Amino acid sequence: KHAFETLHANAGCQFDHFVLDQGSDDGTGEWLDSYEPTVLIEERENIGVCRALNKLLDVAFEIDDYDVVVKFDNDCELTQQDTLRDVVDLVMEGGCILSPRILGLRNTPQPMRELVIGTEPILDIPQIGGIFMAVPAWVYDEFRYDETSPLYGLDDVALCQWWRSQSGT
Repeated sequence: KHAFETLHANAGCQFDHFVLDQGSDDGTGEWLDSYEPTVLIEERENIGVCRALNKLLDVAFEIDDYDVVVKFDNDCELTQQDTLRDVVDLVMEGGCILSPRILGLRNTPQPMRELVIGTEPILDIPQIGGIFMAVPAWVYDEFRYDETSPLYGLDDVALCQWWRSQSGT
């Protein structure tokens, strides 16, 4: 609830919100019914992060031709106004995969270099985590998540490795 509240309060733009509930039995399903995301997909069991992401992407691209896809985990808290808008604008301008700076990580990634998109300094890190990741939508014409990965994911690792192999920053 808190993650979605901070997303709406600090997004700074309109967005379509696709949510996949993987068999929650803690009242999440009932709360999501009242939340009314753009699309709610309910699974009876945990299908894993990679299968869930592929399913969400398939549904999203049936609905619209998006420019940017943002993965936003349910334990992410946006603390600065206009975060979503600013990150999406930079992805559109720079043609890159981005995340806002994530505070509270146990192992903060060390930057490889600093880049500039427009006038914004950007730290290029080897691995962007999946907690909040903005990706140009065209990427998903070429890349899909490996559904044989463990349930907990490795989605962000696979995407970042693929992106780097394509000479992306």
